[in-house]
Amino acid sequence: MIYHEHCSKKEFCGMIDYALLAQNNPKEKLDKFCDDTVNYGFASLCIFPCDVAYAKKRMGGKGKVCAVVGYPMGANSTRTKVFEALDCIDDGADELDVVMNISRFMDGDDDYVLNELKQVVNAAKAKDPKVIVKVIIEVYHLDKDEDLVRACELVIASGADFIKQATGYAPDPCKNVYGLSNIVRIREIAGDRIAIKSAGVPDSLEQMIQMYKEYDVTRFGGRFNDWIDKAPDSIWD
Repeated sequence: MIYHEHCSKKEFCGMIDYALLAQNNPKEKLDKFCDDTVNYGFASLCIFPCDVAYAKKRMGGKGKVCAVVGYPMGANSTRTKVFEALDCIDDGADELDVVMNISRFMDGDDDYVLNELKQVVNAAKAKDPKVIVKVIIEVYHLDKDEDLVRACELVIASGADFIKQATGYAPDPCKNVYGLSNIVRIREIAGDRIAIKSAGVPDSLEQMIQMYKEYDVTRFGGRFNDWIDKAPDSIWD
């Protein structure tokens, strides 16, 4: 099944959450990422809460900001996640990437996980209905298909806008977290009920375009400037 036949370079850049999520981000690097976000026309600059207000001001309305919440472990208290989400919106965040509580999920405490996600989503949407909320389920820890199904269903039930499969911090030996297999399965589970964001670096730019065309992945988190700059014009056909 083909969801999208064509993908122009402009359209593709408009689906990238340009991520700057290292512990050691000097201000000059943040400045460069702000400028890149505007110049390439990326969907957003994905950054830590402490950088939101500065990035928003520097981009001057020409670029959007995505703030991470409960990142990367997901183990913050529910009240902390709600506060962090609202604080980021107050500072100008247009989007939120929220990490699900993986420990409670693996305990089988679905009620806790869903209640927390609903609180964060509802608080964010009440603050600003235009805010986009993505929930990270960290597929590395979901060894069983039934766990992946549960996680997807909880995110859909929460009212979030996107499922995102990984933070990029979990190890990835032989689990293809950033590749195609998990994306395919998530789309099978979710159908057309929710959008999908793929985090990290797939095998190639060609595979990213395949994810968009065949599996309707409409956001990609990472840094893909070199691939974009070096890509032949024919790849966008």
